[in-house]
Amino acid sequence: MKIMKSIISIDKKGNEKIIGQYELFSTNDNGYYHILDSNKKYGLINQKGDIILPCEFDNIYPTIKDDLVLVKQNDLFGFYNKEGFQVIDFKYKVAQEFDNGIAAVKELNSDEKYYLINKKGERVSPNTFDYFFGFYGSDLGYVKNEGKYGFINNKGEIRIECIYDEVEAFSEGIAAVKINGYWGGINDKGVTVIEFKFENSFDFREGLSRIKGKGGYGFIDTKGELVIPYQYSFAWNFRDSLVSVTKNGASWFIDKQNKPLNSFQYNHIDQFDTSGYARFTRDGLMGFMNKEGIEVIEPKYKDIDFYYEGLAKYKIKDKVYFINLDGEVVIERKCSNVNKFQDGLSRVKLKNLYGFIDKTNNLVIDYKYENVTNFYEGYALAQNEL
Repeated sequence: MKIMKSIISIDKKGNEKIIGQYELFSTNDNGYYHILDSNKKYGLINQKGDIILPCEFDNIYPTIKDDLVLVKQNDLFGFYNKEGFQVIDFKYKVAQEFDNGIAAVKELNSDEKYYLINKKGERVSPNTFDYFFGFYGSDLGYVKNEGKYGFINNKGEIRIECIYDEVEAFSEGIAAVKINGYWGGINDKGVTVIEFKFENSFDFREGLSRIKGKGGYGFIDTKGELVIPYQYSFAWNFRDSLVSVTKNGASWFIDKQNKPLNSFQYNHIDQFDTSGYARFTRDGLMGFMNKEGIEVIEPKYKDIDFYYEGLAKYKIKDKVYFINLDGEVVIERKCSNVNKFQDGLSRVKLKNLYGFIDKTNNLVIDYKYENVTNFYEGYALAQNEL
């Protein structure tokens, strides 16, 4: 028998709101969490400690899309909104989460194909599909029918017929599609804009896409022209006009003209994080560079995390340190574990209990919780044994 836990919502001043006793809680999405009671029934709470859905359900699915929650009860699926009201009845034997205003469902006692509903539960078109994959941020989502792939809009209308052997989601107005063993590209009208000549798919970012050929990875433009030759053993996609590439065991950044960002070569290099710095490893030690290729933090760390909210952490023995963007140590604390800063606070652990520190190293919430989440919009959830 699992031990019951008390779930508590806390604010940044340490004020507590006890939610109840549950076996566990797990992250849902955007400050929402599953809870599970002793009867193995699921509920939903937010980080402020409000019970959105009581523990009455067989399952609640992990992400909240289009502000609707997919819920399972008595082997049927329905949907609730984030205020806890049911908006679509339990009547589907299979259902997917909403995406761009529609969801794919199979009704009880229906055939084995999916059809599409809107957020009112209304069927949006007579078309049915073997599977609906999603929109992935595009206006067109891709589907599968009779073993072939095509694209639909959020009214369920077929915009590009299911004639392709494989497809990828649209990126920058182009979808990579495969037919007769080769990949090419189409626009949102289904017109071929990249010749079917590639053995691997592609995905555009900032007008270029990495692609793998006989000599390794290179880059094509939106016309399908090879603008950076096949030569790298690995490459990411471009971001902020730069991309990290690897060749002969070394890594570095290049620009869109294939020019190196600096003269160094690295054992490993990461993409730029939100601080504008990229973490690198040279001769077994880590440091950071900026987007001009200047090594702003010298490589002297055996292991150091990425920057979050302007601070990066590393650990030596029983102490944790945070450095700022100038490489200065601004926090030094003895503890067994520490998390990144989020919402202005960092979760720290000492002697199996968690608390929180601020960016001036003040312990703003004492070590007294067995488990805690990171703060999100001013609140965190904590868990203690009864």
